[in-house]
Amino acid sequence: MRRAVIELRSALVRIDIDVELRSRQSVHPHLTIDREPVAEYTELAISMLGFERGHESVGGQGTDYVLEHFGERQAVRDLCVLWRRWHLNGMRPGTRPQLLALSVHAQELKGAEDRFGAAAALLTELGLNPHDGYKYGSAWLVEFLPELAEARIIALVTELGGKFVEIAEVA
Repeated sequence: MRRAVIELRSALVRIDIDVELRSRQSVHPHLTIDREPVAEYTELAISMLGFERGHESVGGQGTDYVLEHFGERQAVRDLCVLWRRWHLNGMRPGTRPQLLALSVHAQELKGAEDRFGAAAALLTELGLNPHDGYKYGSAWLVEFLPELAEARIIALVTELGGKFVEIAEVA
């Protein structure tokens, strides 16, 4: 696993962004969003901790918080776009056609109390649940992280002052 921490600072706020590129190997066959077997892939995981006046104030998937405080920097904006798109790419709930349909109908799902249930119902209504024998959300599917996205993430981490280090993963 390669890991980097980016520290963004202003007079009142500090944000630590943890970026991990994890090498994943499956002991049982995982499937991609195209329903193809995959034994090995790279998974992106990003999280953050925000501190105001020295006290932790927010953590997790805080891209809006990061952009609120440091969005004037293009590298931060670019990282947040990639973060939102590729975070946990080894844990997709749907096939490519299911995910595409949900992105086309995103406005219809916005604000749903039970987003998963609403997505599954919408896909059923569209004739995509199940799709090719796969019921939406019944397993985690892998969406490969494109090499260009990985390279851009590495470049942005470097530009923002982070440095990747190799960390041995526990089996």
